[in-house]
Amino acid sequence: MQTINRFEIQDLGFKNRLLLLILTTCFLLPTSTFAHGGVNDDKLIIRMTENGFEPKELTVVEDDDVLFINNDEVDRWPASNFHPTHTLYPEFDQKEGLAPGQSWTFKFEKVGTWRMHDHLVPHFTGTIVVLPVPSVVAGENPEKDEVDPPLGSSTSKWLSFSFWTKFKAFLLKFFYSQNNTAENSTQFKNLSEQNKYKWLEDVSNREGPKVAWKLVLDTYNTPEGVLGNPHDMAHLVGQLIYKDYGFEGLSTCTPVFAFGCYHGLMESAFDKNGVRDNEKNHQTDLLSAETGCRQVGIETSPTYWSCIHGMGHGIATFREHNADKSLADCDILKESIRTYCYDGVFMEFSISAPANFYKKSDPIYPCNVVQNTHKTACARSQVQVMRLRFHMDTKSVANVCIKSDNQDIIHHCIDALGYFIAQDATVGGADKIIAGCNVISDKSSAAQCLAAAAGELVFQDSANWHSITEKICASLSGKDAGKCLARITQVKSSYGRK
Repeated sequence: MQTINRFEIQDLGFKNRLLLLILTTCFLLPTSTFAHGGVNDDKLIIRMTENGFEPKELTVVEDDDVLFINNDEVDRWPASNFHPTHTLYPEFDQKEGLAPGQSWTFKFEKVGTWRMHDHLVPHFTGTIVVLPVPSVVAGENPEKDEVDPPLGSSTSKWLSFSFWTKFKAFLLKFFYSQNNTAENSTQFKNLSEQNKYKWLEDVSNREGPKVAWKLVLDTYNTPEGVLGNPHDMAHLVGQLIYKDYGFEGLSTCTPVFAFGCYHGLMESAFDKNGVRDNEKNHQTDLLSAETGCRQVGIETSPTYWSCIHGMGHGIATFREHNADKSLADCDILKESIRTYCYDGVFMEFSISAPANFYKKSDPIYPCNVVQNTHKTACARSQVQVMRLRFHMDTKSVANVCIKSDNQDIIHHCIDALGYFIAQDATVGGADKIIAGCNVISDKSSAAQCLAAAAGELVFQDSANWHSITEKICASLSGKDAGKCLARITQVKSSYGRK
């Protein structure tokens, strides 16, 4: 964690006192020269094209309407961060996707800096800055002034504010941004989820993504194990690292938080050209990415496998969720590592594919129709589809898995169910996991679910995994208990857990 010396502290305090003095002076000064004109409801426009959002950054005033127009040839879906949940500004979410030529209007009623992305093409990102409506000070003369509005903001509304009200709004925003920061990992940990992501982006912009990565490590990677589930934060930092360092940034990532940093970095690797139809460049990028993965480990190491998995995420995004093209890209890689790429593709589909890609009437689709070489990877991610998209409970998911006529689908589907039950049990520990798997009516599958959950805790290096996994395996008997202990031993060996 980067420290601040006493001179920096003194400097920060001086800046804050100076800002406060200026701010107070501005509020006290008379403002008779500038004032308000009429306000109409003209709309600001962001066009969604094959290159992303145009413009990528827009500054508006509170209650401004922004019109999003799809000028692309494929569906687009504007939403606030964080992908795929859109929790930063939940109302700012188009919800279903816009067909080419369609538009959607959203009124920004919350002041702040709102990062956004395209849910269907998550590497397309942008920012909306919403300034407060400055309060009117008595004595202002209602005549239009000539101060330019912020870049991209509603001209008519901005011109309705006086020079001083604009200046005060700017100072308030600047003063707030200077003081709304976490100085150490304890304070960072206590921030809300959306503020954690915003802080990581801010610290990356100010001090570099390596500092942001160290902050995540200091906060969540404890001697007792990993606290919580910071995998998505690691994804974000990986994306920021690639932006600054390219494939060389792989040496900054470390194999913690289920390799999330590597996943995020490789997701971003496929956006560097911004050209969809240049297949030659794309294949070169794929091979360059695979070469980059060799920086982090030999081809038989879990770190290398996870890097290839991250490539799968990026490929699915780049290919705009075209399954055939995405899986064909994975097939460019050596046969021995393709399965890790397939895993990344199907996992990204489960998170961000268009709603019409899956079939609620056939919850196991497309695993039952893809090639045999793809069924295992598909089954591992299909559980997430059934749980989050179709809102199915554990028992219902298990029944769908077990009814499959393909043993690979059954096995990996039940395993994945155990993984997700373990990830959900951040509170409740062993008892919650045991209860979660034991709702499965088929006892053999329930035992497999528990063994998979125990293995997932070891893989995640979760806090207190030793005692929790011991209790999970002790809840089983005979061969099932032995299989559970063997799963733990295998994961410990593969990932170097002690």
